[in-house]
Amino acid sequence: AAAIALSGAGEIQAPAAGAYGRSRTLWLLDAAAASQLPRALYPPASA
Repeated sequence: AAAIALSGAGEIQAPAAGAYGRSRTLWLLDAAAASQLPRALYPPASA
């Protein structure tokens, strides 16, 4: 569900797609859900 919501689905297809916070939105995912996220959503590596 998280991968679908964060990949541009609308709120009808994935209600979680409508989640947003005032200054940021924090998603807490388990390892199985996080492994399904597209690489484009990964944060940049820090030095």
